[in-house]
Amino acid sequence: MRFSRDGFIRTPRATGTYNVGLRINVKGLSMPKAMARHILVKTQDEAEQLKKRLAAGEAFDVLARKHSTCASAKRGGDLGEVRPGQLVRSVEQVVFKKPLRVVHGPVKSAFGYHLIQVFYRE
Repeated sequence: MRFSRDGFIRTPRATGTYNVGLRINVKGLSMPKAMARHILVKTQDEAEQLKKRLAAGEAFDVLARKHSTCASAKRGGDLGEVRPGQLVRSVEQVVFKKPLRVVHGPVKSAFGYHLIQVFYRE
């Protein structure tokens, strides 16, 4: 099966021709997206200490640059715009379902413990 430029789904036949059916607007499909940042650390205790510092008013991006073990630390923890399927499930659940502009966590994943802040969701 493949999409053609005219929006039809084409499925190959054994004869080398294609069945044509179900015209959809491929350009009109939209997936949810969100913008978030996070701090990834190895232990839950470290994540909880950082969360307390954030609650006390320290800057998220500064703490991310100093403490995060993720490559996004160079960008202050910024993950940019993400879509479903791009993140590990536990982080994705927070990014797409929890309240905005709140620091969530610690959230455990195979990589460690995350503190996550979501800016917007579409």
